[in-house]
Amino acid sequence: MTPLFRWLGRALLVGYVLIVIVVLGVRYWLIPHIDDWREPITKALSAATQSQIEIGRLSAQWNDVLPEIHVHDLYVHEAQQQSLHFPYVKARFKWRSALAGQVHFSYLRVDGLQLALWRDQNQQLHLAGKTLGFEDNKEQDGAHSGFIHWLGQQDQIEIQNAHLVWRDESRQAPPLSVTGLHGVLQRSEQRLQFNLEATPQLGLGKKMQLRGHLAQEALDQGELQGVLYVQLNELSPAAWQQWVDLPTDLTEATTLDTQLWLQVKDSQIRDLSMDLRVYNGVWQSRELGHIEAKSLRFFTSGPWESFRAVADEVPLAQRLQSDPFRFELYAKDVVLRNQAGFNQDLRADRLELIAKRDPTQTAIALQKLLWHNSDVQAQLHGTWTPHGEDLTQGDWDVQGELNQLKLNALYQYFPTPAISGAAVSWLQHGLLDGTVPTAVFRLKGRFAQFPYTDPKTGLFYIGGAFKQADIDYYPTTAKEKGWPKVEQASGYVMLKGNSLWVNADQALLKPNTKDAVQATQVQVHIDDFSAAEPQLIVNAKTAGPAQAYLGLMTHTDLGGWLGHAFDGSRATGSWQVPLDLRFNLKNENDLEVKGHIQFDDNSVQLVDFLPPLEQVKGRLHFSDQGARADQITARWLGGAIQLSQQIGQPGELLHVKGRTTTEAWAQYMETPALGE
Repeated sequence: MTPLFRWLGRALLVGYVLIVIVVLGVRYWLIPHIDDWREPITKALSAATQSQIEIGRLSAQWNDVLPEIHVHDLYVHEAQQQSLHFPYVKARFKWRSALAGQVHFSYLRVDGLQLALWRDQNQQLHLAGKTLGFEDNKEQDGAHSGFIHWLGQQDQIEIQNAHLVWRDESRQAPPLSVTGLHGVLQRSEQRLQFNLEATPQLGLGKKMQLRGHLAQEALDQGELQGVLYVQLNELSPAAWQQWVDLPTDLTEATTLDTQLWLQVKDSQIRDLSMDLRVYNGVWQSRELGHIEAKSLRFFTSGPWESFRAVADEVPLAQRLQSDPFRFELYAKDVVLRNQAGFNQDLRADRLELIAKRDPTQTAIALQKLLWHNSDVQAQLHGTWTPHGEDLTQGDWDVQGELNQLKLNALYQYFPTPAISGAAVSWLQHGLLDGTVPTAVFRLKGRFAQFPYTDPKTGLFYIGGAFKQADIDYYPTTAKEKGWPKVEQASGYVMLKGNSLWVNADQALLKPNTKDAVQATQVQVHIDDFSAAEPQLIVNAKTAGPAQAYLGLMTHTDLGGWLGHAFDGSRATGSWQVPLDLRFNLKNENDLEVKGHIQFDDNSVQLVDFLPPLEQVKGRLHFSDQGARADQITARWLGGAIQLSQQIGQPGELLHVKGRTTTEAWAQYMETPALGE
């Protein structure tokens, strides 16, 4: 063995022996008597933190391979500042720092810390006597800056059972207490990571959490840069109003759950992402009216300035015109009350909305708009481009599908006065039943110009096949008897611009309320929703039992128009009766009724005391002005007759011309002598 190796071996042995002596000395001599070293340890900490340190008592124990120091009642004093009191601190010394002449710890645990955070009348924040302000941090002296700076250099700090009290002198609010504060702060060369949790005082919520990371280089320069995450569970908005300016639109809510992600740079919030859950919420908005939701989840992200605009109550349309953003909304049991132009509450069992605007776009992309309730299941997409401060001035370009659309619910979605109140009332009382399994929806234009009477201003279209529809196109009122409903209709419904078309391939009518006749080529049409006096036009071809049609004489006003001449009539066989009706929805006295009865070898008994007309052929035209016989021929009392002229107006009589036989009269009168 060479002398060099022998020398190295001896040196290692000596070093090992020295380490053993030091370790044994620390464990069996220094640790049991650590409190005797309180004064030099206090001086070393005071020098390292540039503060006056006071220690009540020291103890230590050996934990695995490292010693732990227990500090009881540690006080930090600085001139003209409140003292910081740490009831209990557990520390593990970082031995490598001693080689650099520093006092650093690899681990610190702080128990029972009580802190006071407040805001003065000048909106300045203070924490335990330290004035908080990163923009002029370097100029602020003597505010625990030395101790706070030293504390931030430790590798890991664990906080247990801390208590924070918040006072806001600018709001004159009572103190806010946060208990059970615990968490971890861990530092590396690049960044400071932290995770803190706490419980607010009773009645304010259940859990608060703050975690994130900050760039160490920025911290060394007195600035904040990094990401913060805030989670608040089951908060009570009404209780928090004393300390926080919540959006005034939210007037009521049982609880809130909130998650916030904040991007911070140069000590300023640059971007914000928010995941908000509201339970039993009520909103009152200038633009959107009164809104209620049993549960609502709202996710959004965008520049901080956009969110500040919400707090500053900038009009919604104006906020939507500036910065890029993305948001998602998921809600259940939604009610929109007192909406401008709507007489009915708008309800959705389920509402979803996903929208965004790219930095280079002026239009907002509506990636998904879902509205589900018992009346309709709508799923739409498109764009909306805001203009000015009025939401109705924005340009819509939306399309999609309406599934399971109930015809009797259409009236709820037609606003007045853009749509005549008379037209909306007819939609409500006229469309009784029927479902459109799948309808096409298209909207292009501005709400302010709806319903686009001029096609150049926009397009509104809903169209789809319907089934099992009942349409009471002219309902019975106190003054009018009405007309028979269209029942069990199948066909196609179309809303285009300011017009409604309901075309049924087949349907049923019950003129006498019980016997049905077949109806084909049924067309129900409103020519202009927005007109002051919208007109309803009904056309149909019908065919069925003759006796059923005679119900028109007693169940509609037709009998009165014809002078009640046919009220007691009876008929056999089948008739064909085309109908052509026009009603003024605003003025019930303005109507036109046209139609005719096509006879085909029928039997008709006009009155009980005369024999029936047999083999009747021809047409009987009727209207709201009366009835006119058109080449009606028949067999009556053994001879051929012809009916002509018009009835219904004063002085008008139905003319009967022809020949009869005495034999037929004798048989009818049961008087044989007449036949001789």
